[in-house]
Parts: sequence; structure tokens; C-alpha cells
Amino acid sequence: MSTESRVQFASGREESSLRAVKGIVLYESQGGGEAFATVHGIEVNEAGRATFLPGRAMTNDTLGELVAKLIPKSSYDYLPPELLGLGKNWMVWWCPAGPRTLFFKTSSDDPIGVSTVRVNLPPLVFAVRGQQLFVYALKKNERPIPGTDLWMAPFYNLWDSGKLCRGNARLPKNLAPDAIPKWESMFFDSVFTHPNPVTRKLTLHRNSLTGLWHDIVKERWSRFPLNMLAPSDMTLAKLVKATKTHQS
Repeated sequence: MSTESRVQFASGREESSLRAVKGIVLYESQGGGEAFATVHGIEVNEAGRATFLPGRAMTNDTLGELVAKLIPKSSYDYLPPELLGLGKNWMVWWCPAGPRTLFFKTSSDDPIGVSTVRVNLPPLVFAVRGQQLFVYALKKNERPIPGTDLWMAPFYNLWDSGKLCRGNARLPKNLAPDAIPKWESMFFDSVFTHPNPVTRKLTLHRNSLTGLWHDIVKERWSRFPLNMLAPSDMTLAKLVKATKTHQS
């Protein structure tokens, strides 16, 4: 089997920058339910014609090596101190405690109603994988380490997995350190409309999440009560691992 070794690339690469070094032959069953692949070295003669050499079965290691070469590696000139973890399609970072303005627009049976409140929120940890945003809280206003305990983020629109029910919120277009402010704005600037049904407490307030935010909004508390944070079963290390492996 032979083929021309010179290939035209639509990507803009010059022909001389790449050369044929390996070939893959994919075998499929008639229905496409089963597949098998072999990897072949390529030998090019003096005339520039390439020939597939005897192949070997493709293994997971071989596939991983090929994927690493084919997917462009991201590089950043600067990694912000709030960044805690970063990979392909996932990112974890923390947000120090500080004042934020939140907007509520709840149903008629919720006493908060349409309200705007500015409150000093606790430090938070954000995790994004794909198009999903997860939020947890911290008790200490310092950069967490792998063993740091995470607490439930006591906000409307969150499930007890920490996952945001984002409704019609528009996601940032990229997942990179320089997009962290955009992801935070997507969360803080969204409309907090309802407490999601949960099986575990998002706060230790005696009247649950609605009672907590009713007190904060109506009493105009300037600082979030840290003693109202409810424990989770997450540490930073567990969250990073779950985010990397796409497990919730």
C-alpha cells in the first residue's frame, strides 16, 4: 500500500513543516458496533512515495500519545493566584470574601420578592467542567489547600451538589484563567429566583435558605453569618478530582 507523502493542509501549515510518520487503519464490524485499530510506521522512498509498514494493535497508551500530539497545548503568560486547578474543559479557583450586590426575583409565596441586597459574602470556591458551574463556600478567607474542608454554598439556584441551575444565564465563551471574572459575573449578576429542592441542608439557619436570605435582605445585614454555613462532604482535593474526572 502506498500513498503520496506530500499533503495540502487547510490549516495554514507549510507542507515542509510536517511529514508522514505513522498511519492508522480502523476496522469496523458491519453494524459499526465493534472496532479495532492498528498503527503502522511509514517508510518513504527516494521518489517520495510512502508505504505502510507492518502494524501493531493500537493500545490505550498509543491512543493517549496520539491525542496528546493532536490536541494543541494551551499556554498562559500568567496564572492568577486564585487559580487552584486547570485542565482540558475544567477549571477550579477561589474567590476571596468581599462585598457583592445580589438581585432576587422570587415567586409570590417567597417573602424575599423583588429585592437587591449588598452583602459581604464568604470566600467561595468555583469549579467549572464543560458547561456546568459548581460553587462551594469556605470559612477562612485564605487560599485553600487540598485538605481544606468545603462548605455548602448557601445560595438560591443551587442544587445540593453545588451545581448551578443557570436558567437562561449566558455562559462565557472560553474556559481559561483570564475568563474567571466573566464566570464570576455570570453567577453573581444572575437573578436569584428560587431555592432548589435538596436532600441536604444548604445552611444551618433554622428556617432554611429562604429564612437566611430573608433575614439578610430585610435586616440589611452587611456581613454574611459564617456560623450559618452547612458542612459538605467535600474537600478541595475531592472537588478537583471530581471535576477532572467528570464525576459529581
